Amino acid sequence: MNRIILIGNGFDLAQDLKTSYKDFIDDYWNKKSDKIIQMYKHHIALHHGAIPLKPYEDNDIVVELTDNGSFHDNIANGDTGFERFRFLISRFRNMKDNDNLNIKNIFLSTITNRQLYYWVDIEEEYYKSLKICLDTEDPRSIKALNKEFDSLQIALEEYLKGQININKQKAETIYQKIYYPLTLGNKWIGDGRYEHLLFLNFNYTNNIKLNHSLHKSSKLINIHGELNNPENAVIFGYGDELDEKYKLIEQLNDNEYLKNMKSIKYLQARKYHELLAFIDSDDYQIFSMGHSCGISDRTLLNKLFEHKNCKSIKPFYHQKEDGTDNFTDLTINISRNFNDKSLFRERVINKLDCEPLL
Repeated sequence: MNRIILIGNGFDLAQDLKTSYKDFIDDYWNKKSDKIIQMYKHHIALHHGAIPLKPYEDNDIVVELTDNGSFHDNIANGDTGFERFRFLISRFRNMKDNDNLNIKNIFLSTITNRQLYYWVDIEEEYYKSLKICLDTEDPRSIKALNKEFDSLQIALEEYLKGQININKQKAETIYQKIYYPLTLGNKWIGDGRYEHLLFLNFNYTNNIKLNHSLHKSSKLINIHGELNNPENAVIFGYGDELDEKYKLIEQLNDNEYLKNMKSIKYLQARKYHELLAFIDSDDYQIFSMGHSCGISDRTLLNKLFEHKNCKSIKPFYHQKEDGTDNFTDLTINISRNFNDKSLFRERVINKLDCEPLL
């Protein structure tokens, strides 16, 4: 029997890497704030206030700027990067105007205003927006959405490139759990030894490889791609072919609607077929470590969870400081990836035989 370790964003977060969606979007708006400040300082140094400020504009936003003398670069009120950005630009607003910000990237505006927290939420929001495009039957809208989504992916990759060079101390307790003996619930399987170990990494970072010397019987598959690797490019999109509207999307005969579907993007590299070869080779159990098991990966997870060789699924849950945990949420998410609910109940390990990731 083999073991598959599902590596999700929670795996990196448990080791203090700043790779959550909230980390990224805060940094995104903080950088916008920095650019506004730099632009203002350069303008004052060059013109000494004799010439009005020009609007700040980039691919995603336009900010009307009026020098009303109330700006100080140490002003940064707000709990989020966006709140701090809005407070900053309010210091440049003509008091007769209600707003001086125009977010041209509508998808960016949607996810910012809804204050989403998880990567799966962003991918699900993309799919919701795609279905709205489907309902409007306007070919220009899906092209605009994909252009906006591409802009976000470029910004995400740039942010994560800055994170992968930050050395973090690995959490030894997590790596100890990776090598637990084979069990079904609390009972050992045979002598408890597994033949091969597969790290199925859904992150874009390579934290598992940087902090862990892979044994010769181990294999690493970066199923969602890697930064700085054109042969296994980053896959950011949606992966639920089981959704009732997916068939309608396919029948449109408009390739733009399928551009960011993970199943299509998997064919750009060998990784998906390497995964299929592994799960077909022998029985296996699954350890889910930091993966939300959300429906944006349902096509792939359904294949893993309902495969005839899958014998058990053990979710390692997040224990919160207040004593609560997300075990129930995790198992609900896992259930959505099963068509056969009987298999779900048989294969998912009960909470008493599970434990926190940390």
